[in-house]
Amino acid sequence: MLTRKLVPDFGIFEQHGGGNGLVLQQAPEDSSNNHSLVLVTAGDGTEAVWLDALVASAAQNTHTRIVIVDCCGSGTDHDARVLQRLGVPSSYVVRVSLSQVLLGANREEDVYASALKEISTVAKGAVLVLRNADFLIPMAVTQNSGPDVARFLWFVRKVGVLAHTVYVHMRAPLSSGISPETGHDRYAVAAKCAATGVAHVAQAVVSVRALGTGRAADVTGTVTIGRGGGSGVKVATGTYQYLVTHDGVKIFYL
Repeated sequence: MLTRKLVPDFGIFEQHGGGNGLVLQQAPEDSSNNHSLVLVTAGDGTEAVWLDALVASAAQNTHTRIVIVDCCGSGTDHDARVLQRLGVPSSYVVRVSLSQVLLGANREEDVYASALKEISTVAKGAVLVLRNADFLIPMAVTQNSGPDVARFLWFVRKVGVLAHTVYVHMRAPLSSGISPETGHDRYAVAAKCAATGVAHVAQAVVSVRALGTGRAADVTGTVTIGRGGGSGVKVATGTYQYLVTHDGVKIFYL
């Protein structure tokens, strides 16, 4: 059984209550920036446990409500059930579905402006989760325009001003341009560029990868964590092994 743990004072995480629980560290007080933006990238299903663990820790430390925005419009209540099991009361969780916004995506109305309007009514001062945020990029395309990365980044910045903490989940990896995986697919290329753009303005980036050979008994995958570079926060980054258990996520040195 692995016993190596992430050091308590590392960049994005610190130990909570002397145990294995991990909480997001707050940046130093800065009157010009009272909001936090965290990018979580994962495309193999491993992101769910990370979002749940990060958001639950943030809610327990700020004692504020959680707003979960489903950018795919599927509208399940999985997150609320998991967060409740992690100690977050169901009364703290608000779900927002963008299904009505996306159903009208073929009209000329700006999808990003419509989504922002939908979110702004409940997001102020909350912990906000944008799940599958890059799904909005192809849905916002009109007959007269292609994928608009600049407009997507505008949307993320606007949402970031509303909420106390924003977790932006994107399935696109952190690289830009054409690659063997994306080829010349303009939507895939745009999503990768958008993820890189969000990373540049985020206070922290969590990139999750499952093991390519399948799950081992004591390791689920690797996670690269980075933060800093602004507001007086020292740059820190590292890659670690993680293990998903019934109690959440545990992180170990490689």
